[in-house]
Amino acid sequence: MVSPDSREFFPLTTAGKLLGGVIALVAIGLIALPTAILSAGFVQGLQEEREKDGTRPHCGERIDEP
Repeated sequence: MVSPDSREFFPLTTAGKLLGGVIALVAIGLIALPTAILSAGFVQGLQEEREKDGTRPHCGERIDEP
């Protein structure tokens, strides 16, 4: 954040630092939680497709092949 006198703003009081930390954790959670949910759904979808194909998940070989 750039201000007219090129100094950054940061909390000086304990309450301000605590509030800033809580806000930072909430903001990270708002990004991390939906990302984890979406990626888990994506992985689950890929696994379901592989099961339909009859391929092994670790190497992609067909299960009926020796």
